[in-house]
Amino acid sequence: MNTSELQTHQKELIAAIYEQRPVQPEFKATGILPKVQKLTKKDVKAALGQFGTLLQDFAKSVDLTHPELKNVFGGQLVSEDVEAFNSDCCDLLKVSEKLTDLGVTKGVVAKLRSLLTCTEYYGRIGKVMGAPTDTLQLLRLVKDEAERNEARQKKERQGVIDNAQMNEAMGRWDSAPQTLVWFKRHGDPMAAEIAAAETRKQHFAQHGLDRMTNHINEWIAKTKTVSHSNLYYGFRDAKLETLALALAKISGFTVGMVKMKPVNKKKSDWKLSTGSNIKTAVATGDEFGKAYSFNEVASLRGTNAVNWNPTLYPYHEFESIASEEIRALVKHLDAFPEIGGRALFDHFRVLVPSFDYASSFAKLGPYNIGGKVVEKAKDIAALSLHIDKQLLQSNVVAGALVAERDGINYPICYWT
Repeated sequence: MNTSELQTHQKELIAAIYEQRPVQPEFKATGILPKVQKLTKKDVKAALGQFGTLLQDFAKSVDLTHPELKNVFGGQLVSEDVEAFNSDCCDLLKVSEKLTDLGVTKGVVAKLRSLLTCTEYYGRIGKVMGAPTDTLQLLRLVKDEAERNEARQKKERQGVIDNAQMNEAMGRWDSAPQTLVWFKRHGDPMAAEIAAAETRKQHFAQHGLDRMTNHINEWIAKTKTVSHSNLYYGFRDAKLETLALALAKISGFTVGMVKMKPVNKKKSDWKLSTGSNIKTAVATGDEFGKAYSFNEVASLRGTNAVNWNPTLYPYHEFESIASEEIRALVKHLDAFPEIGGRALFDHFRVLVPSFDYASSFAKLGPYNIGGKVVEKAKDIAALSLHIDKQLLQSNVVAGALVAERDGINYPICYWT
């Protein structure tokens, strides 16, 4: 891994994030959200049913001046359009109040409520309603910073590519980016390709080849549209698989077909080879009692390759080893100037191009983890966390800080 080049790219990535852009106009939600905030739970439930109580929990937890409310569900919870879901809820609330005053039975109100359940957005909104600190969704809208950060700690780590997907994923190795600069905020990852196409276009135009010129023009226009679409305040989303493959490349891994030991005559699998950059012990010192290198682990498997298992950790599990630069960046994104100092993302996580310790270290041990002796690495979760921290701290592999919004992942920068 070229740490000097990585540091140069890191500066470029972070500088782009701090670059000041126009601030969003001030905003304040009107309609159903401020209304249910003020009503009793009984009144809300009478009008909107169980959905109403969840909507009330949501309204009481979030910042009703957060500009992102205009984007959540297409702005349906705050839109003043007469056909918006917001208007439907407000109308049903009014009708329920009038009918209650007239002594109309609850059954009639319930039948009217069914008109709301048939709307386009009812199902989508209902799936994530409730306090974001309970659902762990839309946490960027939570007004209390301490509550937001506490809820983020409930996020669990996850694998990125399971065994069934591994061969297919490795088939996309060559097309994966070789640097995270590809995801730079407000960057243009296709700039070089577009410039080359412009040169070819000029060549064909000079020779009067209009058909080829027009074809290239169409490609350039389409590429520019795709490259600049779906940006979120300049941040470019990525599939976790693509990002994991990129980090493996950056870390200096290679890939190839190998047979594991014992030999399975029917099947060969794609495996990552760590090459020469992972030679030192990954479980060293008193905490583990014994030191083992990846070479020793690989020798037990009869190959110089290891099972790859890129892992996405919640930020709080790595916060203790985060640099001041990373800590400051997370705080900046949680008080983003362009949206009036409010949180931009729901979650922060750390992606490590990790390994399948459950199989690789199954024969090794015992380990002393947190004062508790674990035979043969039974507590793989604790072992994985410890080793992955070591790999990042020792600059053996490149990790990434990843932000999440509505289940979409955005590479922020390298982990330092």
